[in-house]
Amino acid sequence: MKKTIKFLYKGKSYSVEAERDGSTLNITRDGTSYSVTLLEEKQPARKAAPVASAPAPAVSRPATPSPAPAAPATAVPGALVAPMTGTIKELKVAKGDQVSSGQLVMVMEAMKMDIEVFSDRSGAVKDIFVAPGDNVREKQQLLQIG
Repeated sequence: MKKTIKFLYKGKSYSVEAERDGSTLNITRDGTSYSVTLLEEKQPARKAAPVASAPAPAVSRPATPSPAPAAPATAVPGALVAPMTGTIKELKVAKGDQVSSGQLVMVMEAMKMDIEVFSDRSGAVKDIFVAPGDNVREKQQLLQIG
């Protein structure tokens, strides 16, 4: 069954058609089709039930607060960050280049798809923190534009 999925990415609205066929997900956007293989989520192994015995005495333990989610690393001013986890495939700019807002600056590969990364501001490329072949995490700093 085909399903239309609408989402917002970097302030722009997108719409894609998605259809699942077993472990394959076919995605179509603007006439271009992508096919990805879905991975099974591994369920944690269940422990065997203990052999019946006398009930254990109740132990009172102080409640421990769950850890707060890790805050994203503080980005340098003008930093452009990775939109998702993936591998840097190609740099389209070099240190010192002038870029415009919306300009393609690099291509990443994630889930066997090319992900284009665009500048969100105009200015000069002050520093590049990655190279082709580098694996990056979501929100990792890629380059600095100032």
